[in-house]
Amino acid sequence: MDKIECKRKFGLNPEDRHVLVVSSNVEHKRLDLARRILDGLRAAREDVKMIKAGYGELLEGDGVISVGWVPEEQMPLLYNAADVFLHTSEYEGFGLPVLEAMACGTPVVAFKKASIPEVLGNCGRLVESGDGEGVVKAFVDKILEMMDKGKDWRGVERSKMFSWKKTAEETIKIYEEVLK
Repeated sequence: MDKIECKRKFGLNPEDRHVLVVSSNVEHKRLDLARRILDGLRAAREDVKMIKAGYGELLEGDGVISVGWVPEEQMPLLYNAADVFLHTSEYEGFGLPVLEAMACGTPVVAFKKASIPEVLGNCGRLVESGDGEGVVKAFVDKILEMMDKGKDWRGVERSKMFSWKKTAEETIKIYEEVLK
């Protein structure tokens, strides 16, 4: 999708760079860290804004655009409007938002935790977990690097490895093996 047109559909300034966070306010999603990362990004580049989508508390402050809940059919527009997808969650069963961003070619920066490294593969940037300023700096550096690279078509290709059909087929195969 055309990034400029997608930005306009959400009322975003096409001249700004946008980091997307799709999250609730559950503690392990680490919105506190997302805010600190935005502060670090804005110290480096004033044109960076953070889009917060999803249930729960809104992120507030300079440079934050909280859009709340976005209908599923509009999410591809939002992923395409973003220059980078930021995933600060420290625990995911699978990490569907990461896969959705990849499917749209949106570069991903996430914690190297749980299932995310397996989903992301070498199609994004991973940050070792932690809480200090070193972690914030690592996220900021990787986001700025990904922003400068633009679309990540490797992510689109990798996202095709995952599907509900494949999941169902592999689950059935395991049940059949167990029940023999």
